[in-house]
Amino acid sequence: MRLFSKIRSRGGFTLVELLTVLMIIGLLAALLMPNFLRARFKTYHAACMQNEKNIGTALESYSHDNNDQYPDSLNSLVTVGLGREYLTKIPSCPSNDGEYDTVFEVDNSTNRYTVVCPGIHDSQLPNVSATFPWFANGVVYEFGP
Repeated sequence: MRLFSKIRSRGGFTLVELLTVLMIIGLLAALLMPNFLRARFKTYHAACMQNEKNIGTALESYSHDNNDQYPDSLNSLVTVGLGREYLTKIPSCPSNDGEYDTVFEVDNSTNRYTVVCPGIHDSQLPNVSATFPWFANGVVYEFGP
């Protein structure tokens, strides 16, 4: 019995062990954080491109119903009054909740329009140029400055 009474149980971790574990966790977080951010911004790009595709489809429908004229504002696609609604609401950018109507341009003389995503994207990442998804009729989804 005496043999067992002399064995002391170790009740906790030493400071060196705790600091080592914290250092390893910090190193892993530092290595993985850019990958998580990059995946997040890729998701923003995909969502913006889908929003722009929906806006483009609504613009083409509006143009077809209105003698090949595009609206002056995306609000015309939502509040048509006597006609039909082409969008239930103007989409907002998933990265900052900005509305696409602020960066919508139309030129009825050339029958062209451009919709640019108003949000922040991969420009926040190091070593990545600032690119914003944009969509224009006759152009398939492009990324431009």
